[in-house]
Amino acid sequence: MRIISVQLLKVPKKKNFPGQSNVWYAEENSPEVVDYKESLRDYIDTFEEKNPTPDIGTIPLSKAEILAIEKAAVNEVTAHYKKQGYEIDSVERDNKGWDLEATRATEELFLEVKGHKGNVIQFELTPNEYEKLQENAGKYKVCVVRRALVKPDLKIFSPEQRNDGWYLLEDGGNELVRLQEKIAAKAAQIALDD
Repeated sequence: MRIISVQLLKVPKKKNFPGQSNVWYAEENSPEVVDYKESLRDYIDTFEEKNPTPDIGTIPLSKAEILAIEKAAVNEVTAHYKKQGYEIDSVERDNKGWDLEATRATEELFLEVKGHKGNVIQFELTPNEYEKLQENAGKYKVCVVRRALVKPDLKIFSPEQRNDGWYLLEDGGNELVRLQEKIAAKAAQIALDD
């Protein structure tokens, strides 16, 4: 759980300080204003250190970049499981509801791979992936590769059903991701017969 700490910085209600306007130029160089500006800079620096801005992928990625991220993520997951002694088969094109199958002796795992450019754990599961996750919860893993193109960071999650829905629990870690079901519809205009 990420906790954001909040510290308040009071704004003086005096001449040469911010008032009701939504703009303050801070041009006054009186000792009070200089001290306040320094306090404001410190406040901003401290807040950014404690609460880094999450990378939520607001800049659209090109198709080439998306493919590079996907390939890098699959390569990272494949290498990880091969080091663990698994044989890996790609089933990405088979529409099974997962991307890779990992086998070691009699153990079989279904690996859904999600790659990201940034440091965020945010993704969607297709209806097929979500259904297969539920049907195969004991074998299914969601493998999230953050920073896939620069310094890959792999997090592996196992599904777990609780009273209020499905969750992903990080293997050997403390991350918990709640899966939120969505119902969608696609609209398309059709011609009416007269």
